[in-house]
Amino acid sequence: MIAKSAGADYQAIMKAMKHNYRAPRLPRPGFFRGPCLFKDTMQLAAYARNQFALGHAAMHVNEGLVLQLVDDCGTPMTYRK
Repeated sequence: MIAKSAGADYQAIMKAMKHNYRAPRLPRPGFFRGPCLFKDTMQLAAYARNQFALGHAAMHVNEGLVLQLVDDCGTPMTYRK
């Protein structure tokens, strides 16, 4: 959406980013991509003039999943024989 609003082709951007990239593979956008989520979301939000609600929602989901896992770890589990 951001690339489109800037008049750019997202696929062309990804192809250019991957060209001669030295690492085995360039991570694709997706679920749970580490500490860059916050930094990248803030940069994209600034570029998109704070019209990047999807990025902010992704951050909330990402943070919420960790909290849910912590809560689940504290819940006693029952085992069946």
